[in-house]
Amino acid sequence: MLLTGVSRAWKTAWQRGTLAATMNRQRSDSALFASCLRDTRFVFVVYDVYLIFVWEISLSRNVFSPRAARKSELQTRIVQCALQLFREKGVPETTMEAIAEAACVTKRTLYRYFPIKEAIASTYWLDNVRQKAALLPELFRLYPDTRSRLLAVFLDAAAGFKVEPELARMHFSYQFQRIGRELEGAGDLPLDFNSFLAALLKDGQQLGDVRTDVPAEQLAWQVQLSFTGICLMWFAAPDAFPLEERLTSAVACFLEGAAVSS
Repeated sequence: MLLTGVSRAWKTAWQRGTLAATMNRQRSDSALFASCLRDTRFVFVVYDVYLIFVWEISLSRNVFSPRAARKSELQTRIVQCALQLFREKGVPETTMEAIAEAACVTKRTLYRYFPIKEAIASTYWLDNVRQKAALLPELFRLYPDTRSRLLAVFLDAAAGFKVEPELARMHFSYQFQRIGRELEGAGDLPLDFNSFLAALLKDGQQLGDVRTDVPAEQLAWQVQLSFTGICLMWFAAPDAFPLEERLTSAVACFLEGAAVSS
């Protein structure tokens, strides 16, 4: 059973949420993990852990200050207001002026934080990645090998994309723009998802089911590029493209290779 070895506190929290009903429907392990990540109370717990982690890192670097806190709160308010407008009016109908008005900031302040609407959507998705990074220890406990862990992460991301495809598309679009700037030496591309995958693969190397002659960071880039390419194809034709099936195949090809073993 999936709950074997999980603490009594986690059991109680899950039984109070939607997980019990989910298990009764006998979903697959990957779908179950995705459901856990989307459960509101579960995410709130993870987000609290993440905030504590950020607090400790900030204190260790002596950079946490009232000014930094105000900037973080302002950025969060802008993102929340923009997301509400995106969902109510649609992205094309939402202007930067409307976002500034909803967030009670000047347009100059808004553009200082977010030059375009895609930057807001990207910040939202990257915050999700950072929050879920706190789940890695639990992911390692729930899934015994790298294949099941990668598949759980990818299918969870796919579920999120299907809920808000336009925001996901904006995130990918903005990140590709930043990749171009990075190659020109003018960018500061965030490595949150890559670092998340690298930590997962590094643990797989220690388990013995991932090769060790290639650095985990390099392997993370390879699997991330495969994931990104599949997602872009899905954005082009979401109704015709089997996203989950292709992601499952991508994980198999990444871990087993395309060559036929003799």
